[in-house]
Amino acid sequence: MTPCPYQPPFDWMSWDLSSLTESDKPPPSIRNAVRLMYAGSAIDALIGILALAAFFRLWSGMAGVSTLQLTPSQWHQAEAAGAGYIIVATLFRTGMWLWTASKNKTGRRWARVLSTLCFVSVSLTWVWVIGRPIPGGEWQLLPPVAGWLVLQP
Repeated sequence: MTPCPYQPPFDWMSWDLSSLTESDKPPPSIRNAVRLMYAGSAIDALIGILALAAFFRLWSGMAGVSTLQLTPSQWHQAEAAGAGYIIVATLFRTGMWLWTASKNKTGRRWARVLSTLCFVSVSLTWVWVIGRPIPGGEWQLLPPVAGWLVLQP
């Protein structure tokens, strides 16, 4: 296997890119991929915000019709745990986007492989989701579908 011809200069992210020669800059395919990863990060953050809003909407409706015998404190703890899960998952996914974008920008080969594996996992998740009822309406599919489309090569 031949080595990758693109080898970024040390800590090139802090340099003024206009002063670099064309051979020192990452290839256009990597620059485009990094831009798409930043867009994916923004879309994933939006998905998290919408998921949190949908969670609170569904939670308030569920609390009124539930047959569970929970105290108000237990309801509040369950609500906080659900919201906390959504927040942590959103921060993790958004952080992964930003981290893989920065590693791809610096020319790390393994980051491209990792990004491909993340794309495959998202695609397999969509295969699992298709055909299942969506609580709160199908409009909630728009941001995730937009995120998946951003990932398309």
